[in-house]
Amino acid sequence: WGCGNYGGLGHNRQHDEYFPRLVESFPRGMTATKVAAGSNCSLALTENGHVYFWGVTKANADAVMKPQLVDALANNQHVATHIGAGAGNVACCTEGGNTVVWGLGPYGELGLGSKKSSAKPAFVDSLSGVKILD
Repeated sequence: WGCGNYGGLGHNRQHDEYFPRLVESFPRGMTATKVAAGSNCSLALTENGHVYFWGVTKANADAVMKPQLVDALANNQHVATHIGAGAGNVACCTEGGNTVVWGLGPYGELGLGSKKSSAKPAFVDSLSGVKILD
């Protein structure tokens, strides 16, 4: 529930919700073990280590109106263990010690060594091999 701008609630529409309700477009049979919410996006981490994203991290980016698998992790056999979302960016950490980020980065907050934003998931090389415990 909350602000539905850019599909951030995962209901496949831009509409505010005032009461909790099931995200029906989340894949059946999947169990989310962790969730994170940013200003205009949400993430879910499943029990098998897959990450689903919906919403938007940049106002001029295409909105993801319902949960979508983060292919950069799933298609490369990365098992995510932690997720987080901020005002305009998201981060995922894997059991192999990789950190993946995307979103706004005008102050270097993505950790990619520049002040650029990233519309697609990018690996943070400077954190390669660093495992996040919690």
